[in-house]
Amino acid sequence: MANLNRNTVKKLLKSVLLGVAIGVVLCLPTTLTYANIKPSSPNVVVTVDKRGNMSCVGNMFDNTLWYPGKKADGTIRIKDDFKRFKVTDFDVKMDLKSWKAGYNRELVEASFLKNMKLSLNMKKNLLQTQFFVNNQCLLKFLNREGDKRYHGYHLEDKEQFYLDKSDFVDLDYSLVMDLESGNELQDLTANVGVTITVAEK
Repeated sequence: MANLNRNTVKKLLKSVLLGVAIGVVLCLPTTLTYANIKPSSPNVVVTVDKRGNMSCVGNMFDNTLWYPGKKADGTIRIKDDFKRFKVTDFDVKMDLKSWKAGYNRELVEASFLKNMKLSLNMKKNLLQTQFFVNNQCLLKFLNREGDKRYHGYHLEDKEQFYLDKSDFVDLDYSLVMDLESGNELQDLTANVGVTITVAEK
């Protein structure tokens, strides 16, 4: 009788494990998407509205006290309310709000762009990365109209991606103040937003 019970238990366990394995396989395709919903709200939202106009809400550079080595992690969400398009470039817009007395704006801005390092990670699916940028200074992402020196970060062909109407995509980011940054970045407040360049289908 004891042997029969042991065999019965083994068969039941095998059935349960088989059922779990089948369930994982059936559910996997629904999880293999880069436009997955994040459990928390994004820090920055870039929206292309119904008329094709772009707006950015949020600030990667939060208003807490920053110091050399400080790191902030967050999420950038790109929403498409317009129509299907391809994202080809990723740009940062930076605006200094206030800075330490005794330093001029140009010096502080140049130091900020050099010493603030940005990393980006966007997953195509659970197994592939769409693109990954590691610890690059903000200067490489800066885009300013009318200034050819600053033209943003151009995605390689394999890194570019499409976004359908009414869809969105999330990018994880990390922003770090370099350990070599100086006193000019103390008492600093700034707004760091995002824009993208798109090509229509």
